[in-house]
Amino acid sequence: KVTVSVLYWVMSVFGLSSYVLITQKGRTFVPLTRGTGFAVSFAQTAFNTLHVLTADHVARPHRHSQKYGNQTELGTVRDRHVSSKLHLFSGDRRFAVLPLEFRTFSPPQSDICVLRIDREKHILGDMQQHGLPELLPFELDTDGLQKDEPLSVVGLHLNSEDTIEDKLHMEPRTVRGKLAAKYVSSDFGTILLASSEDGEISPGMHGSPVVRAGTNKVVGIAVGNCLRDPHQQDPVPQALGIAGPPNAQIPPEVRALHDKWRRENMRAPAVDISTNEELMNSVGSSGFAFVPTGEFASYLRHIETQ
Repeated sequence: KVTVSVLYWVMSVFGLSSYVLITQKGRTFVPLTRGTGFAVSFAQTAFNTLHVLTADHVARPHRHSQKYGNQTELGTVRDRHVSSKLHLFSGDRRFAVLPLEFRTFSPPQSDICVLRIDREKHILGDMQQHGLPELLPFELDTDGLQKDEPLSVVGLHLNSEDTIEDKLHMEPRTVRGKLAAKYVSSDFGTILLASSEDGEISPGMHGSPVVRAGTNKVVGIAVGNCLRDPHQQDPVPQALGIAGPPNAQIPPEVRALHDKWRRENMRAPAVDISTNEELMNSVGSSGFAFVPTGEFASYLRHIETQ
């Protein structure tokens, strides 16, 4: 079973976690992946008014086992085991929990996922009535980008490696860069690569909006770093944890199984450019990849009637 929860809110950027339930010898083992998501408005009049966007490998890791190091356990999970919730925090205090619809949408051959708030009108009305902050959507920008144009990834970074979900802490982080190249990847589809001025994006920032400098309009969704050497791909201890009830005491044997699982070949999804010298020269020593809005903007409009 996979449970998607949005765990931290600042403006319209959310922290997003996906739970993968694996039962071994009668015990439930719950590793999870973490990333960022954000909201955009519907263009048409419909029952819902907001899309929640993120990277598909964050929301549905079971569909992307090869990106995580060919994890065979993920291959046993199916979409019907997915359930979602939206958790809104103010500091350390959770002030709202919003359900997300069971259905998820994903454009073909593209690493993005579209979620929706269940009973959105009712939920947002309740939030307004109780004086809770408004969910402010980003605006999509489908105008073309120029080489060397300044960009920023606006997401959430995990500042704690605590494996208990109830104790998770995330903080806003921005990574600046410049557009470097276009690339068609067998794993990620058509993506754009950017050279980074602030180092790599952390696993918690996968799924973040990539915005055009000066306008803060979304030009893409971050899906990972550019990998220059596949043999140096780092494990993702910060992007994994154990989910359980609030204040849960995780049995030592379950924690040991979890730690073993996340150490062995679990890798942060990344775009391998190690065999393309031209791309490595364009990106430089550090870079990130993102799916441009042109790959999914029309798809969002198509599914608004579904």
